[in-house]
Amino acid sequence: MIKAIVVDDEILTREGISANVPWEKLGYELAAACADGREAQAYVKEHEVDVVLTDICMPYMDGLQLSEFLYREYPQIKIIIFSGYDEFEYAKQALKYQVTEYLLKPVTAFELSDVLLQVGEKISEQKKKDERIGKMSTTYHRNHLLVRSNALMSLVMGDKTREENDRELEDVGITLW
Repeated sequence: MIKAIVVDDEILTREGISANVPWEKLGYELAAACADGREAQAYVKEHEVDVVLTDICMPYMDGLQLSEFLYREYPQIKIIIFSGYDEFEYAKQALKYQVTEYLLKPVTAFELSDVLLQVGEKISEQKKKDERIGKMSTTYHRNHLLVRSNALMSLVMGDKTREENDRELEDVGITLW
């Protein structure tokens, strides 16, 4: 399941999003609902989070400050901003922090569900890609160890000239002489 948190200082908005979005049906778990960016920041530091849905204007730490923190410290977290402010400067700053989506309030559960599905697909694709890279890295490491072992075995068996052994060992990063 994809873990998401909602961040908004307006309790009705937080509760509305929490209650009206079919989280589980979309493949999500609503892990937390935070009243401001500072609370969300503390939560993210202690828990695994995949998606942060945040308002912009909040006390203590606003949504853009939270987005900057996430961009710098947790770049894998997808950020969705929903705001009542239709100002270009906010959107421009959000782009700087690679915010995935910028929605204007009021946001319907249908709109948010559609965005969450799209974001969920991106997260699934990234996880598959990371898994493939991990497998390739493991295979590479195993093959590298095998090549090094074969080079050392040739040296021990004495079936190559010294020059051939030196070249082969150098190719795999082993220096004996």
